[in-house]
Amino acid sequence: MKRIIAFLLITATVAALCVSLGACSLIHVKNGIYFTEVYDENNEEIIAYRITGCSKKTKKKDTIEIPSIIRGKPVVSIGSGDGGFEGAEATKIIVPEGVTKITSGFENCPNLTTVDLPESLEIMMNDVFEGSPKVGTVENGFRYVDGWIVSREESEAYILRDDTKGIADYVDLKGIQDAGGNVRFPEGLRYIGDAVLENAVILGDVTIPTTIKNMGWCLFESAQIGGTITFPETITRMYNNILDHTKVTRVVINCTNLFFDNGGGWDGVFPGCAIGELVVNAGSITYHEEHTEDGMLNAKIERLITRAELLPYLPAAPKTLEVTGGTIPQGAFKQRGIEALILDEDVTSVGATAFAGCTSLKSLTVKNASLSLGNQAFYQTAISTVQAPSGVISSLPTAACTHLVVTSGNIAAEMLKDVSLVTDLTLQSGVSVIAPGALSGLTSLKNATVPAKFVETLPKGTLEKLTVTSGSALPEHALAGAAALTEITLSASITSIGADAFADATVLKAVRYGGSVADWAKIHFATATANPLCFANNLYVDNAVVIEALGLTTVSNYAFYGYKALAQVTFGEGISKIGEGAFSGCTGLMSLSLPAALREIGKGAFTGCEGITEVAFATKEGWYRREEGSLSDSPISDYYLTDPARAAQALVVTYTGSVWTK
Repeated sequence: MKRIIAFLLITATVAALCVSLGACSLIHVKNGIYFTEVYDENNEEIIAYRITGCSKKTKKKDTIEIPSIIRGKPVVSIGSGDGGFEGAEATKIIVPEGVTKITSGFENCPNLTTVDLPESLEIMMNDVFEGSPKVGTVENGFRYVDGWIVSREESEAYILRDDTKGIADYVDLKGIQDAGGNVRFPEGLRYIGDAVLENAVILGDVTIPTTIKNMGWCLFESAQIGGTITFPETITRMYNNILDHTKVTRVVINCTNLFFDNGGGWDGVFPGCAIGELVVNAGSITYHEEHTEDGMLNAKIERLITRAELLPYLPAAPKTLEVTGGTIPQGAFKQRGIEALILDEDVTSVGATAFAGCTSLKSLTVKNASLSLGNQAFYQTAISTVQAPSGVISSLPTAACTHLVVTSGNIAAEMLKDVSLVTDLTLQSGVSVIAPGALSGLTSLKNATVPAKFVETLPKGTLEKLTVTSGSALPEHALAGAAALTEITLSASITSIGADAFADATVLKAVRYGGSVADWAKIHFATATANPLCFANNLYVDNAVVIEALGLTTVSNYAFYGYKALAQVTFGEGISKIGEGAFSGCTGLMSLSLPAALREIGKGAFTGCEGITEVAFATKEGWYRREEGSLSDSPISDYYLTDPARAAQALVVTYTGSVWTK
């Protein structure tokens, strides 16, 4: 009877131990070291062993050396199952090469000062050395054991050593940013533990080194990251909740072959995250079998950039989707909530009905002029903005388009015949030729951004705003019929404007210029109405209204003709000529100082400048005037030029119709 009871007690003890281990493998002992089996994925064959602890006798040794091979199989991990090495009296413990994971086992070892950890170690769980005060060193606010950070100590400095090998789970890394707000994990680091940056506020970037083999769960949980997190190509696995309710500006995934391990009923890899831009350059993506494709679908992504073949594994509805290459299959995105779509040059085709029913899709950018489009690829979308090369525009949905950007190519006569709703047109520098009348169908055009050479081709009856992006010249009558034009922006490259270019722009209010005020004064204006200032109220340079023109060394004909907002003008010592009509109608000017180098003042240069009451000539002798049609010059008496008030009267009123020379 006693034997039966003893047998039952032993059986119960073994059963309880098996339950506690979560498996039915038994604990074995050899030379005072306890170990248990590690099976293959099918749970059929023993492939390695896990160390679970040691005997009381072994714990009394000064040095404990854990074997690397047991029964011909490698030792791959250490974890408690029978007390671990807790309470050992050893001063040194040697962990062999081949061990990749330590989950616990070295707690409360009062004499332990040295632990040799192997280069093969990939994962260190929390509390492995809790209660073992002598082991490791404290540097920069962290406790290191053979290159591994196992805890955080009280300190104001939290900087990782360059030779850091790993970071155990739940070590608080908040506050390790450098002066620029960035977190730099050193090269050589192999493991970053669970939740080490939980709730962190990081202003800059987080760079993960290429030596990383594993990253813990909930690594950035509820963190706020103002810069970019970059996952290198060497990472092959991402675990549950690595970005859990994290707010981050940008995430770049460069992993070559990525496995999203979000099995076990967890929420996914990036649950509840808000990511400004997600760039996925992975070679391939696979999922845990329990979660086929929801690893990141519950994240909120503003912009997603990736290749076509990865799209089924990534967020369903970023606001902006940029596809960098590949072939988009038929019906790929029906009913998805994308608002803007960018198809890069390496996207070769879009299958039939690929985006049909994407009722939120408003903006479409195509960069491949040879893109192949399947039937009804964009059926029932809300596309109102299209940007594309001319070669593909005729196959895109432009009937309801209000904003059109042509990036390159030639615009044929019939290409834009169905764009009557377009209000905003941009022709980029890659556009070479526009056929006569090709833009005549733009009957609703209000805003245009074009190179100077295409201004004449625009329909101008409804045009309100024009931006000239490049080119050196606007031809005469370039804006004939632009009676509704209220604002024009001119590139700094413009050096000449032909006769009467703005003669019809009588309601023009604002002129914006990309150069300096001195550059503006050098533009060759063929006539007074070649200058848009003859009607405009304000000239803007650097987004500020020009009220001063200082240090001018060149002033062309009609440079500031009619510009009433100009309140002050000064001339550089090197100026030799002020052009005809240059400041005519500048009623805001009150005084002038003319330098000694000045040799000519054009006819009507200051006509209508009634506000000028004083003019100071640096050299008052030797000035002549020539009336229109006269063959000879008449001297201007010193009587006028020696007194600033009389000089103003002569220049602005009495002899304003003459050319002044010296």
